[in-house]
Amino acid sequence: MCKNTLYIVGYSTLSKFNDTTYYYPRYGYGTQLYNYLKDINIVNLALSGRSSKSFLTEDNYKILTNSIKSGDYLLIGFGHNNEKSDDFMRFTSANKSIDDESSFHYSLYNYYIKLAKDRGATPILCTPIVRLDLNNDFSGNAGHITPNGDYRKSIIDLANMFNIDYVDLTTLTKNLFLEIGVNEACLHHAITAADMINGEIKPRLSSVDKAHLNIYGAKYAAYFVANELKKTSNSINKYLIDNIEEPKKDIDLYPNPDFKIIEYKAPDFDSYKEYDNFSTLDSEWYATAIGDLCVNPLDANSGFIAKEVEKGIYHVGQYGEELNGRFHASTDGFAYIFRQIPITKNFRLKANAKIIKSVPTKQTAFGLMLRDDAYLNQVEKYAPVMNNYISAGFLTFTSSTCIIYSRECTTELKMEDNIFEGYPMENDTFELSIERLGQAVTARVIYKDKLYEKIFIDFDLVAIDNDYMYVGMYSTKGNILEFNNVEFEITGEAKAA
Repeated sequence: MCKNTLYIVGYSTLSKFNDTTYYYPRYGYGTQLYNYLKDINIVNLALSGRSSKSFLTEDNYKILTNSIKSGDYLLIGFGHNNEKSDDFMRFTSANKSIDDESSFHYSLYNYYIKLAKDRGATPILCTPIVRLDLNNDFSGNAGHITPNGDYRKSIIDLANMFNIDYVDLTTLTKNLFLEIGVNEACLHHAITAADMINGEIKPRLSSVDKAHLNIYGAKYAAYFVANELKKTSNSINKYLIDNIEEPKKDIDLYPNPDFKIIEYKAPDFDSYKEYDNFSTLDSEWYATAIGDLCVNPLDANSGFIAKEVEKGIYHVGQYGEELNGRFHASTDGFAYIFRQIPITKNFRLKANAKIIKSVPTKQTAFGLMLRDDAYLNQVEKYAPVMNNYISAGFLTFTSSTCIIYSRECTTELKMEDNIFEGYPMENDTFELSIERLGQAVTARVIYKDKLYEKIFIDFDLVAIDNDYMYVGMYSTKGNILEFNNVEFEITGEAKAA
């Protein structure tokens, strides 16, 4: 006999992650519900960064619509990202009626609740967990009360309208955090960094992620869901275990076993030194070469250059008899002209580029790059620089090239659809841009009159530097790029996850 299935849809506070560098990695509570269920399949379709609106474009929504059947259950957990009024792809208003297609009610009902009911499945609604607030003030954004409506109340009103069971995670997590205090509440959340104190590794609370839970917090939220559903007459009760026990910190909270303390400090721009091949005319841009370079970049024969050769024209890359630097699965080394941006800001960087020197070879790369970390004044031949980045640019393999790629959690990612045979050549030109809007980063490349584009949602830009990100122009390993028509602007405040 085929088991029934609990499908889970939602965003990051329900989804799975692969945080290899965090001290307390991120976990969505959808990954922990199995602790309280028996004899039922669980399919977690939640995706980080999505809203009830943007999730409709994902393959996971197609899986849901193709699979859900009579006797199944659908746990629906949206809210955080529906609030993003600066992002039309995700925003839905909690103030508007169910008849308005732009409303939160409309998307929740028509694409999730109605879908489940039409298939004979049972929908269950969850309000969003609160965002961590260091002042324990949940009267506004932390409690999902916004100028566009109260998203917790909106979900509860919808549940009552259609007689659907719901779990008020907003109130449950708020009351818990008020009871235990801010320092203890931090220990329910993901924490990126830690310090060695008196011979012991201790989490650095200043690096807490205020939106995302760790495994203990996720298990606690799952416990709330199971415990509340146990009080209802919902038929899912027959799949809930008999003894639903509250999680215990000494058992359920544990750090990433692979965590390593990283001694990182944001660049000290007062210490910046200009050299013949590393200089800019604009004080807001800084020229450097970082990573696995094979040589001291300041040696005359290193070939590395990151320089504003005249106002608004930059040469970046590496030349010479030896091809130094590279992009590889395990290491990166490149020349870079960059600027620092507070993590709280939206921005846009655009540039035109031309290859003025090219050596067709694998493991070379060039374009625009947004990074979590940056370094100045490197003189070492080898430095471990392999952190998270997004590139609107080109990465070469043995006989092919990828356009737009990224590294996250030390994993090199590629867009398979954007790989072509051969390499870009001298005198080839491109238009490049990277734009951040809230939790979405869009990388664009126009090459030979074709637009390549990828949107990265909830990309981790705080694994190393919690306060800043870095964006600029880069190139390496036998290639020199000329960048011109460079346009940069801060476009506003980024709404938190």
